[in-house]
Amino acid sequence: MIPPPPLIQIKSLCKSYIQKEEKLAALHELSLDVPEGCICGIIGPSGAGKSTLVRCLSRLTTPTSGEIWIRGKPLPLIPMQAYYQSIGMIFQHFNLMNGKTAAENIAHPLLIAKHTKKAVEARVHELLEFVGLSSKKNAYPAQLSGGEKQRVGVARALAKDPYILFCDEATSALDPKATAEILALLKSIKNTTIVLITHDMNVVRSICHRVAVMEAGSIVEEGAVEDIFFNPGHPTTQRLLQSTTHEIPSEFFKQPSPNRKMLRLRFKGKAAGEPIITQLIQRFQIEANILLGFVDRLQSVVIGTLIIELTGSPSQIQSGLRFLQEKEVHFEVLEHGE
Repeated sequence: MIPPPPLIQIKSLCKSYIQKEEKLAALHELSLDVPEGCICGIIGPSGAGKSTLVRCLSRLTTPTSGEIWIRGKPLPLIPMQAYYQSIGMIFQHFNLMNGKTAAENIAHPLLIAKHTKKAVEARVHELLEFVGLSSKKNAYPAQLSGGEKQRVGVARALAKDPYILFCDEATSALDPKATAEILALLKSIKNTTIVLITHDMNVVRSICHRVAVMEAGSIVEEGAVEDIFFNPGHPTTQRLLQSTTHEIPSEFFKQPSPNRKMLRLRFKGKAAGEPIITQLIQRFQIEANILLGFVDRLQSVVIGTLIIELTGSPSQIQSGLRFLQEKEVHFEVLEHGE
């Protein structure tokens, strides 16, 4: 049986701008599949092209070349009005209408689509309950906190019951508590594929099933979140993980020595229960000092990380590293600044 195509297929997408008579490439030969029903994080440093990508996907801008397919159909062949009825957008700075109440902001896209007054009232009531703002329905944006404004933004984006939801840095303007609440809200949405633009790997870790890493307008690495966290292959991914999850204190790094190595070990699932460190010490008479340990709970798996320092003769340390390879323990030798 042939599986259905991904909900979103992006093929060799390019987008260029002319700025001061110079051609600037915001997207370059970008390809990506987004399965139906998943939460897909698009992450990368500033200027990587993330927002340009979501603008192309939401038809706010037209690609220079390449293709976007939605449910097996080229995006330009989908009538504009029908497409906008089937997608929702959540923005970084809320984009609420200040002169309208929370309820009126949520109702706005339904009124544009000419839903009946009774249907609009019922849907607004349902959504206010869903985002936990029933008591704030008559409040204006100026009377709401940042987290409450974004809850209204989520409700408005869901008003037309879209099957795709685009979130462009939806939590970057919020404090940690409000961020956690919005992420929990997004995670609870049913029957909707979410494309989430972010610069924060902690957001990806919290709710995403898949992640695509962007650099200089291209996808440099993509896959299941657990695979990317466990074994990041591209330097950009490694930097994002190192800078946004668990920073290693600088005092842990010492002058380079052949008699000392600092390692980052990662364990996935049941492998975390094997006494690898004990075996390492007993078999090779190496000193192994555990400097730091933490656990990342992802959508479907737990990944444990240990930062350890091995001390011994160069031959002992090399034997220990070979032992880790034989045990299929994922490890990296760390240098200062990593």
